Amino acid sequence: MSNLCKVSVVIPCFNHGDFLPEAAASVISLKRSDIELIVVDDGSTDEQTRREMHKLAAQGTKVLRQENKGLAAARNAGILASHGEYIRPLDADVCGLPISIMESESWMRTLKSESSMGTRNTQGQNWTLARRSI
Repeated sequence: MSNLCKVSVVIPCFNHGDFLPEAAASVISLKRSDIELIVVDDGSTDEQTRREMHKLAAQGTKVLRQENKGLAAARNAGILASHGEYIRPLDADVCGLPISIMESESWMRTLKSESSMGTRNTQGQNWTLARRSI
């Protein structure tokens, strides 16, 4: 990952090993050095999720592990470990939804110049990028 990280995608995960590979792949497939992926294992207890976390870590994805504290705490842990100017939360069980919002440089420039938060509707989903404030 480049030190010029624009967007940190944070995926909190508790026992969603069946869905996690697809959610992570939707970010990894963008193949952009200005996007970092952080997956937070929120104390998962199932073996499938543990295997998927291990695979992601072996591939170079930043994987954080913590005892189960809930979705908000897991997301916050990921945000605290992030380096991006913008934060893009993504749930581990969100599959098949594009995150094409990050493929648009012009939209990123608009966000930076006009507001501290922006949303864009993509295939019926509202996607939000929040400007980092920590």
